[in-house]
Amino acid sequence: MKKELITVLMPLYNAEKYVSDAIKSVLEQTYDYFEFIIVDDRSNDRSKNIVHSFNDERVVLIENDSNKGVAEARNSALRIANGRWVAVIDADDVWLPRRLEKLINMLNNDTQNFFIADNQLLCFDSPEGLKPWRPLINNKTGIVFDNNISILCLSDYIRFGAPGIHPVFPLKPIKENGLLYNRKYEPSEDFEFHCNIFRIGLKLMLLNESYYLYRLSPGSVTSKEPKESGLIAVKDLIMKDSFSKEDLKVLSIHKLKVEREFKYKTFTYNLRKKKFLNAFKLGFNNPIVIALLILRIPLSLKYRLKALILGGYIK
Repeated sequence: MKKELITVLMPLYNAEKYVSDAIKSVLEQTYDYFEFIIVDDRSNDRSKNIVHSFNDERVVLIENDSNKGVAEARNSALRIANGRWVAVIDADDVWLPRRLEKLINMLNNDTQNFFIADNQLLCFDSPEGLKPWRPLINNKTGIVFDNNISILCLSDYIRFGAPGIHPVFPLKPIKENGLLYNRKYEPSEDFEFHCNIFRIGLKLMLLNESYYLYRLSPGSVTSKEPKESGLIAVKDLIMKDSFSKEDLKVLSIHKLKVEREFKYKTFTYNLRKKKFLNAFKLGFNNPIVIALLILRIPLSLKYRLKALILGGYIK
């Protein structure tokens, strides 16, 4: 069967510690017909030099003249992409060698109806490298797999908590509909982009196998001060007139959950930073965040214990 070109895109910013492993994991794919566009977002470490050290004609490096954010870095790659498919990887993550081969073969050359993702494997960052912890999607998520596959529309995806994915998607409908990542919603630009892929008529083929290794690194965006951008993204999506009534219903419910989660993360962030007065005010006005903190203590302890056992860094 004729191979179709895949565009692999990677935004890069100050990832000198990890980017070599990320690049190697792409170049070692068993499906080798791809272009690999790396966009350096004005890194001030050795990231760019590490990219230059790879002598492979498939690697294309774009250097931004200023720091524009992860969304615009991805957009820079999307605008010049030539592949039939686009695959996304972050500079601190790793692919297993058969990821592209497996996902592309699952699509059976369908370029109009589906985009596809696997079940990310969450991994601790450690001095010895990645230490696998657990798949992101588990039995508690509620997703039902038939022969390791689940087909989700937008309302399904939202009901199941909009789990994190790094999909492979067809380029043609993305360009025809002018879809791009929006910097306004960082670090939730992925969620908004994926919802728009659903909006133009594609369904998600979700594979219950893990070929994408997601690094739980201490410096990740989830460990920084929460932003309201995720809530703004949901509100803006609800304002679009091209979603079905069912989609708008689940998005409205999801908005309440995102708002609650934002308040909870802000509450716990203030506790970690010893801003106790801010935390007290937020807890007094929103008692639900205190209840959530108590309910999540066992999960937090389990996470920390596993990190300790595996020698992983804690976020």
